[in-house]
This record gives sequence, C-alpha cells and structure tokens, in this order.
Amino acid sequence: MKYLYTSALLLISVFLSTSLYAVVLAERGKARATIIVGADAVDSEKFAANELADYLKQITGADFTVKDSPVGVSGTKIYVGQTRLVKRLLPDFSWSEVNGDGIVIKTVGSDLVLSGDRPRGTIYAVYTFLEDYLGVRWWAPDATYVPRKSTLRTKEINITYKPPFVYR
Repeated sequence: MKYLYTSALLLISVFLSTSLYAVVLAERGKARATIIVGADAVDSEKFAANELADYLKQITGADFTVKDSPVGVSGTKIYVGQTRLVKRLLPDFSWSEVNGDGIVIKTVGSDLVLSGDRPRGTIYAVYTFLEDYLGVRWWAPDATYVPRKSTLRTKEINITYKPPFVYR
C-alpha cells in the first residue's frame, strides 16, 4: 500500500512540475525553440530577434536559429515583431493598446510572442523578457550579468504594457 501511495505522489508531482511550464526554450544546452521574425519585419524587429538569439546563446550555450517563416519548423516558436504572422496569432488583440513604445509578451500554446509598437516596442519586449523572465541584468554599458542555465522554461505569460510617457 505504501508503494502505491508513493508512486501516486511521484506521478502527480511529475505531472504538476511539467505542466507548470508553457514554453520550453532550451533543454540541457540544446535549443528547443526557433525565433521567427516575419518577412515583413522592420529593421529594429530583425535586430531584436538577433539580440534575443545572442542572449539565449549566452544563457544556455545553445545556438538559436532565426527564420523568417514558421514553415517546416517544429517545436516551440518565438515570434518577434509586429508582423502579419504575429497578428494572425493574436487576432483579437488591439494594437492601439501598445502605441507609444508599448509591448506584448504572451504565450500562445507552446509558443511565445515578443512584440510591440513600431519601431522600438519589440526591442523593449525582448529586453523586458530577458530581464524579467530570464534574469539578465544591465548594470551599466560595460557591466551586464547573464545567468547560465542549460535548461530554460517559462510559465504562461500575458503581459501588455504601455509606458505612461512616450519618451523613455
């Protein structure tokens, strides 16, 4: 009877621990996500996607691929920018909510959206995600803390933020 009780508890704890995470970015130093920046992305969104790939590599040691289309991509996708692809993923989202450098950080199933107002909002979304969810810190122009974690997972996220002032 004790064995059955212990097995049931173990099974429940494994189920709960794996279901708490909506998005798996990396496991044991291997990328489990692909960064998607649509073909209609503006330059600052392409920059944001490459910044994200660079910091994810610094954190995990894994190489993250940046593509302009999700076609043929399996696994987790990180959509970067206010592109047609993102607008299809978030059909009911009111983009006027992020006017003035606002951001959107949202999980959609096992995928992640990092977006914002054009031209700078997406860059702010990427930096906010790196800081608030992955622990990166920018202390000064020449002093940055990047944590080292071979496995990266995030819980469900649904953040929309519009700064109270247009100028940061």
